[in-house]
Amino acid sequence: MYKKTAHKRIWLLILLLLGISVPVCAQSSYTRSGINAALFNIESSLNDDGSLKDVGGRLGYSIGGVLDVGAVFSVNMDEIESQSSTETNIGIFYGIVLVKQENFSPVSLELSGSYGYSILDSSYFEDNDLQTEGHGYNIQLQLLRDFALSDSFHLRFGIFGGYRNYNYTIQLTGLETEEGREIAPERETLLKYGGNLTAMKKSPQGRTFYIGGEPVMTDKMDFSVTIRTGVVFEL
Repeated sequence: MYKKTAHKRIWLLILLLLGISVPVCAQSSYTRSGINAALFNIESSLNDDGSLKDVGGRLGYSIGGVLDVGAVFSVNMDEIESQSSTETNIGIFYGIVLVKQENFSPVSLELSGSYGYSILDSSYFEDNDLQTEGHGYNIQLQLLRDFALSDSFHLRFGIFGGYRNYNYTIQLTGLETEEGREIAPERETLLKYGGNLTAMKKSPQGRTFYIGGEPVMTDKMDFSVTIRTGVVFEL
């Protein structure tokens, strides 16, 4: 298994990201055109049997209500050879609103993605002197429609489709020299699709508080539900 110091560095970087006083990632679909904004988002997913699948969040900045940049982080829970495992992932986030729901469009169309690095931790890896790291990207296209129930309260409905492509390296750690270690690459791809429902509360100060749910299905027929909440600050 990989050195514990490497895992500690990942968590330290996550804590540093959380400690940034000005967030650096946002969803432009929550803001008006021409307005910059900052966002903080946390989320968690549950499997169809009710077990915890992952926890994570996003920090970011929206440029002109159109472009998004920022950082994402997550911890995914799974099993390897019947033993529990965790995958800690950090990455950069980017996005663009291709069509924005305003005077001339009844819907918004948003393209987003991320590129990340992950480390896997499991007692199975420790018992077999293995170290596993990964890197790759996610890309997602979503169609959104907002309904104003009042000046301050809105409901959002959406549908989306996404693709994940990650490459993992499995490496023997019991050997003292780098040259003697066996390296086995492994590629993982995943298609996902689903819908979402979000409730938004807008304040006169330019803040938007939101909470929503998102059922997700994958091409491997795995079903999960994601719950997320956050706040957007117009700047």
